[in-house]
Amino acid sequence: NPEFHLKKQGLRWLLNLLLVHGQLCGPMDLPV
Repeated sequence: NPEFHLKKQGLRWLLNLLLVHGQLCGPMDLPV
């Protein structure tokens, strides 16, 4: 299922973005 694969890739990308943002700006900067 290519659509599921796309969603999985998107989730991984989003999680990676959050991790990088957390490392750069610190966890306090993240909106709750």
